[in-house]
Amino acid sequence: MDEKFVKTYALFARDYLDEICSKYKHVVFDLDGTLIDSMPVWHDSARNFLKSLGIDAEANLNDVLFNLSLIKGAEYIQKTYTPKLSIQEILYGVEGVVEGAYKTSIPLKDGAAEFLQGLKERGLNCAIATSNDIPLVKLALERLQIDRYFDGIFTCTQMNTSKDRPDIYIEAAKALGGSINDTIVFEDVLLATKTAVNAGFAVAAIQDEFSSNDWAKITSLATYAFAGY
Repeated sequence: MDEKFVKTYALFARDYLDEICSKYKHVVFDLDGTLIDSMPVWHDSARNFLKSLGIDAEANLNDVLFNLSLIKGAEYIQKTYTPKLSIQEILYGVEGVVEGAYKTSIPLKDGAAEFLQGLKERGLNCAIATSNDIPLVKLALERLQIDRYFDGIFTCTQMNTSKDRPDIYIEAAKALGGSINDTIVFEDVLLATKTAVNAGFAVAAIQDEFSSNDWAKITSLATYAFAGY
């Protein structure tokens, strides 16, 4: 993460809460890296799963999988390493590596709960749109006691899609009773930001260490770029 950039240009979502609430009626949040600090847990999850099978993964596996949904990542692992395993078996295996952290230790981003409460008090409706799988999402939301802030959870796995397509954002906005024009999307990675922006959504980018190399590109696309909540 470019610490000089953060210190010099840092903006926080809480300082724009009133502005956001005056412009939009609905909010769609990504989960991992945006609301919760889970990216370190995922960083070596696929590699560790393959290692448990006695398979040494390529050095850049993390880079290959970074922007893929769980399903697309599982398809890559199946094609490249484990053709005898089903996609579901691969998903269960990788999720098993990280499940304990979702149950016990992954924290919220600083200030996220207060920001969600602020949105709720001002009458905005919120949903989750994530590449993660529903059991892990529910584990995190319930343990962190933020499930009450969301009127829907939408996953790429359930919708058989990925975030290189805007379907998940459009469906989430529609379910909240909104549209592209009155909904803002919170994201942390470049691919998802591009997808939402190209679909016509306003995007609030939340800085995460694992997207630091793309931060300049993300900020050039997003409506808002926040160092945190």
